Amino acid sequence: MKMRVRVGFFLLAFLGFFSAFSSALKCPGVAHYKLSFYGKWSNMTHPNAVPTKGFPMFSPWVGASHSADYSMWKPGMMASKGVQQVAETGNSSLLRDEIMMRMMYNKTVWKLIQQQGGPINGTDKVEGIDVEVTADYPYVSLISMIFPSPDWFIGGDSINLCNNGNWRDNWNVAMLPPWDAGTDSGTTFTADDVETSPQGNIAVINTMMNTSFMNLQGDIPTMGMLMFQRVNKPTQYMCSGEQKYMLKFEGMWTEQRQPMGYPSNPRFSPLIGCTHMYNYRFWSPMTMASKGVQMVAETGNYSTLYYELKNFMGKYQGYIHMIYKADEMSGAAETTTMMITASDKYSQASFIAMIAPSPDWFVGVHGVELCGSDGKWKESMSMYLPAWDAGTDSGMNFTSENAPTLPQDVVTVITKDSETVLKGMNDIPAFAKITFTKYTATNPPGSGAQGISAAVGTLLSVAFLAVICFLS
Repeated sequence: MKMRVRVGFFLLAFLGFFSAFSSALKCPGVAHYKLSFYGKWSNMTHPNAVPTKGFPMFSPWVGASHSADYSMWKPGMMASKGVQQVAETGNSSLLRDEIMMRMMYNKTVWKLIQQQGGPINGTDKVEGIDVEVTADYPYVSLISMIFPSPDWFIGGDSINLCNNGNWRDNWNVAMLPPWDAGTDSGTTFTADDVETSPQGNIAVINTMMNTSFMNLQGDIPTMGMLMFQRVNKPTQYMCSGEQKYMLKFEGMWTEQRQPMGYPSNPRFSPLIGCTHMYNYRFWSPMTMASKGVQMVAETGNYSTLYYELKNFMGKYQGYIHMIYKADEMSGAAETTTMMITASDKYSQASFIAMIAPSPDWFVGVHGVELCGSDGKWKESMSMYLPAWDAGTDSGMNFTSENAPTLPQDVVTVITKDSETVLKGMNDIPAFAKITFTKYTATNPPGSGAQGISAAVGTLLSVAFLAVICFLS
């Protein structure tokens, strides 16, 4: 019995050591990459293994950065409806919805990865696809349909960009074989739909299988190559203690600057946001807006967003330091200020405000880093704010009737090519400007600052004491 206890003790000690060691090997902070794809599918590279009609192509790449607990696809796994749709049609809408659900509910996905533009010819290249990974989400999975085909695709499964505690400067996936999603039994590129029933598992295609690739000699050559190149590589040090910043929001939306569709009562809703940890975002490009962000973008009401943010202050391991709301502005060219506080763990800031009136458009910043790469708090920084579309309403004008976007789309920046009243307007001017200025004794705070968390906390404390007194 004593021997068993000792063995159990040493096993627990080893597991504890291993867990601590593994955690120490996490890569620090957030890393940004540019992803490139180089197609290598033609009659020269794959003789007799190209479609006889049309041109060999790949659908636009789609994927996600994620934790070790998520699998978008992998060998031996049954394809999800989203993966099936990509493999059979090239349409990524269902897969994007699946990814968004993982982002919003079980937190195993960090960010959607999506190639802009249309399909890729068999030997063409596409460059500059944005990829963002973090310490807790260092993996990348991607998929692209082999077109035309029954349900064949190429892709990468859980590519780890963290190597023993250091972010890779670059990483290549040189071998991209064709995969069968297990959902269609067609054997040629242009075969009619033949549903596989029961559905099979995802499997790599080889020359022994009855497919268009069986005519090749030896192994099937790679159909392309993926290249990850790290950008803006920081030498990041943690800033010490707390630091106050004056946040200044300047409205710049005027009829002279943005005359197209200019409404009669332009304004911004009260700016709301928080200071938070590096691995938290309540909004960012190419992600699906939460209900709170949707409410702000469509109506200017911030109550739902406030409670969403509040949940991440305690229940979800304290990702947020403090929530802030600026005073309301009556016009679109006014200025408001407030004081915010950053700290060593909570050195980033994110804020949004509705462009009102509008279908679901807003201005904001996400993940602004207030700690410099030298470990010192930044003195000042300013950003001009474009208009963003929350992806929840399809209205095209500032005063359009409600037209819910179904299914919901991701957050995107509004450009001259967007289907809005601003389409065709060259270089759409910024709608606002935001400035963070380090506070010192010689740089006193302005008015209008409200820390919602502190105010609500005080009110709740007073209410609680009142109840206690009443009961006693």
